[in-house]
Amino acid sequence: MCFREDLDSIVARASFEQRDDMIAADPETYYTTDHHRTYPWVLARISKLRPDAVHDLLQMSCRSAAQKKPRARKVPAI
Repeated sequence: MCFREDLDSIVARASFEQRDDMIAADPETYYTTDHHRTYPWVLARISKLRPDAVHDLLQMSCRSAAQKKPRARKVPAI
């Protein structure tokens, strides 16, 4: 897990499915960017993040990092 350059969000490793589910459940807190979309990462706005969610993000990130590293998704050209 790391801070985003603007320091208002953290970036955590997550499977694509986990990321999509988190964004669907709470889009004001969790999101992605065009840059991060092809990687197994989810971004979380610190100001919106519940304290108990930080623990869950750390655990999810550690479990994901311990598994085989997934490759970036191939995004078709538009």
